Amino acid sequence: MDHDGVDDLARTMTSSRLTTTVLPRGRAVMLAAAAIGAMTRLGSSFAEAGAGKRKKKRRKTKAAPPPCPTCPTLPAPPTCDQVCGATRCLCYLRPGSSILCADSAHRTQCTMPCATDNDCLGTEFPYCLSQAEIPRSSGVRFALCDTPGAFCGSLDEVCR
Repeated sequence: MDHDGVDDLARTMTSSRLTTTVLPRGRAVMLAAAAIGAMTRLGSSFAEAGAGKRKKKRRKTKAAPPPCPTCPTLPAPPTCDQVCGATRCLCYLRPGSSILCADSAHRTQCTMPCATDNDCLGTEFPYCLSQAEIPRSSGVRFALCDTPGAFCGSLDEVCR
């Protein structure tokens, strides 16, 4: 605490010159200015005293969840025999989608490449087809077009 500053303020406020020559309104302004000055002086000494004692707040980090001890595995995609084995239909493989079982009659537009069935919407070829497989053939597949890849196509009779 700055005792000299407070003593100077007290002497200034009680001097005879201030009390006799300054109007009452001026006295109030002078008193307010002196009080603000004293608080500023005293506040700075308090701020200097407590500046090193403040603690910094640290963000708490969340611990990572423990790894799954027995994580489930995805089942294998169904095979042609599982999907179409009971029928006499061909299995049509579609990229990123399920297998379709249909009669052997199909039309594939080999000039319309696709990645999903969404690429074929609004056309007369609503399915994105990549290959066909004969059930019970031990996985023998054949291409639907001369160019490798998937293309929009249609199936005449879908087997259920």
